[in-house]
Amino acid sequence: MSGVGVHKKLVAPDGGWGWAIAAAVAIYLFLVFSLLPSFGLIYKNEFKRLGFTGTQSSLIISTNGGLCMLCGFINGSLLNKFGTRKVSICSAIFIIVGLLATAYATSFLHFMISYGVVTSIGMGMGMSSYSVALNTYFVIRRTKVTGYVATLYGVGTILFPQLVSLLLTNFTIKDSMLIITAIFGHTLVSAILLQPVRWHMKVEEPSKDQEASETTPLINEKKKKNEEFNPVCSDIYASMSSLDLHNGALNYNSIKNRKAEYKEETILKRISTIIVNTFDLSLLTDPIFTNILVGLSIDLFVEFTYLCFIPFILMEGSLTVEQTATFMSVYAIADILFRFLAPFIGSILGQPNRVMYIISLVLLVICRSFLVVLTNYIFLLFLAAAIGGFRGMRLVYWSLVIPEYTPTERLAAAFGLLFTVNGLCLFIGGPILGILRDISENYQSCIIVLNLITTTTITLWTIEMIHRKMKLRRVIQYRSIGE
Repeated sequence: MSGVGVHKKLVAPDGGWGWAIAAAVAIYLFLVFSLLPSFGLIYKNEFKRLGFTGTQSSLIISTNGGLCMLCGFINGSLLNKFGTRKVSICSAIFIIVGLLATAYATSFLHFMISYGVVTSIGMGMGMSSYSVALNTYFVIRRTKVTGYVATLYGVGTILFPQLVSLLLTNFTIKDSMLIITAIFGHTLVSAILLQPVRWHMKVEEPSKDQEASETTPLINEKKKKNEEFNPVCSDIYASMSSLDLHNGALNYNSIKNRKAEYKEETILKRISTIIVNTFDLSLLTDPIFTNILVGLSIDLFVEFTYLCFIPFILMEGSLTVEQTATFMSVYAIADILFRFLAPFIGSILGQPNRVMYIISLVLLVICRSFLVVLTNYIFLLFLAAAIGGFRGMRLVYWSLVIPEYTPTERLAAAFGLLFTVNGLCLFIGGPILGILRDISENYQSCIIVLNLITTTTITLWTIEMIHRKMKLRRVIQYRSIGE
């Protein structure tokens, strides 16, 4: 800020190189989000041939998702120290090495290490770095650009299942995975495009209205630094001041014990302070942010699990690989269409992002419920379009809920906490769903449970919004009475 002037400030470019950033994010997500549902399409029959149980299959997938999300716990500090570009390059290397090792996997442990650990670490690092990069380059146009990017990378979920079907028809599973690994080499290209936002910041003189609009409902982002002092000296002075030196009542043993206790307490306090500041855990002191975090984490767990289980659910119902690929392509087409339309639908309805998110969740729960009872292939394709459409609308608003409430400089930590909590949900919930599938011997019970979990987010957010509205109404009434 130095040298810019007292009345000027640096702001996000909202364009320029930001469009290259948007393209990089689209490339990365195009590949990663296409692989997640297609992994089951590739290995469904292979897992069966290798004798894997439903619990083992779900454990491989949930470990991949869980560790991917748990990386968010350290991603915030990594991004603050190294920046989005370096973290994204490391992400690309992990993904390529992990997929290459997965191509040669023949045992449960091999799959767990290659796909469940190595690949997931790369995916987790990239998820945070690309999200932060996009949100730091765009502020005013953030909603529309997010919709555009979501539309572009959604094309991958249309094309990738057909590509997998084509590869499996003409090549072995190992050769197909080697080709897919080569395609993922493009993540290195997208990572290199992520130039630091400070290189492209614009200088502008804000108006009073703009300054007012920059205020955020979140807790103050600047925390007072802990005062540094010498615990030994301060304790001695405090102790001496409390004693009667003239009467000879100075107790040296008491001072020594107090110094030891105080030193231990100070060390623990400093350690806890370092942890809180490093991972910005002070965000959790805001109850609204915590509610947003829990709700998004629960729903992201459901979405990830459902997305990865789609091939297993459909192929369990006697659908062929080609029919399953077609279902997923129709699902993806509707997904893309509604990603593009979601910002305009929100503008027409005039509702906040969280309200639009709740609406999409309600519609998703209703549509997913029909997946349990429908067996006709044509009806399933119509259902795929409905689920994909509402999923696309939900995805756009999911990426806007936290940036809408959180200051830009704290987005890395906020997304890190989100992915960490979601990773814990995947680690705990994934194996439980696998056990449930083995007990019930079908995936229909898993769909019912996932729908019930989604209603938790709807309930938590609805209760909070009603409470805030009632509280605001009481404040207005008190003010009117006072006047």
